[in-house]
Amino acid sequence: DELDVERALEVCRRRLAGQSVNEGVVFVLQLDPEARTAVVQPGVICDQLRDAAQEHGLDFPPDPATHDHNTLGGMIGNNSCGIQSVYGGKTVG
Repeated sequence: DELDVERALEVCRRRLAGQSVNEGVVFVLQLDPEARTAVVQPGVICDQLRDAAQEHGLDFPPDPATHDHNTLGGMIGNNSCGIQSVYGGKTVG
């Protein structure tokens, strides 16, 4: 929620120097469990979306071997899939 974003940005202000290439903070902006949709920022990692979905008993099935550092934008660009794509489909734009 809005308060979580404010707190995260405060941590960034204290800890990050504003470099253009560093560890960053990205957000899953909206997750609608009923519609099974998510709105995310471009840098969201597959596992970040998966973790947010699992809080609602959902999953994000594409499971490439590098799921712990693949961004969703990169996954869309490469039609990423993995073993779970058999039942869940691959990532396509």
